[in-house]
Amino acid sequence: MKKILSLCLSFLASVSIAIPSFSNENQLASKNSDPVVRVKDVAQIRNARANQISGLGIVIGLQGTGDSQQTIVINRAYANMLERLGLPNMNNAKFKNIAAVIVTANLPPFVKQGQTIDVNVASIGDAKSIENGVLVRTPLLGPDGRVYAVAQGPISIGGFGVESDGVIVKKKCSNSR
Repeated sequence: MKKILSLCLSFLASVSIAIPSFSNENQLASKNSDPVVRVKDVAQIRNARANQISGLGIVIGLQGTGDSQQTIVINRAYANMLERLGLPNMNNAKFKNIAAVIVTANLPPFVKQGQTIDVNVASIGDAKSIENGVLVRTPLLGPDGRVYAVAQGPISIGGFGVESDGVIVKKKCSNSR
């Protein structure tokens, strides 16, 4: 019996020496040439993915940097917006203070009703800038045509711009002059 017990103990000791420690992932990666891969990097929950949503909208309150009168998109978008708001169509409107835009967003999985998401707004006309404008209520549709979110509010452009002695320095200033 002692002989069997000592054989078992020596076998367990030799096995424990041969098995590397899994307590430190970096240590394991350095001993083996295979990289460490986390399950969350290669797997996903079935049917849980971000969904792309988008809509056409109008940015108002621009300081003369909006679309030109020749932009057909802004003419139609403006007429549709006035109709949705119950206002008469004004054929003599000046478009230099408004711009037609496309609004896009990624709707994350498991998003809850009332939760806010970030959206991207880009001019689709010939506006010089949409900076300091306000996005009018824009429904964001999914690929199935259903409204999943509504975007509205002031446009925020990240970055900075500095001009001194004729030298202009800009960083991350998209859609600006």
